Amino acid sequence: MPADRLGYLWNAWSSSDVLSFRAEGWVAGAHDTDFTFSGSLGANHMSYLTDPTFYRTLAAKVRAHCRPAPARHGLAQYGEISD
Repeated sequence: MPADRLGYLWNAWSSSDVLSFRAEGWVAGAHDTDFTFSGSLGANHMSYLTDPTFYRTLAAKVRAHCRPAPARHGLAQYGEISD
């Protein structure tokens, strides 16, 4: 797929995960972030899912590169929804 159709491509990978790989230089427009884990080869592949740094980085990428959702009709009168 051409890079202009992808938008922003973030590749989360780990140099300690034998199943992941760098995309920068191979995929046009890709931006890599290396998460280094210190577990076993098998555990490192799943470590993203329990790493708070991964989720903080993902949230920052979404805020920086995604357009805000359009306002829903009728919900603005209720203000923000809190947890």
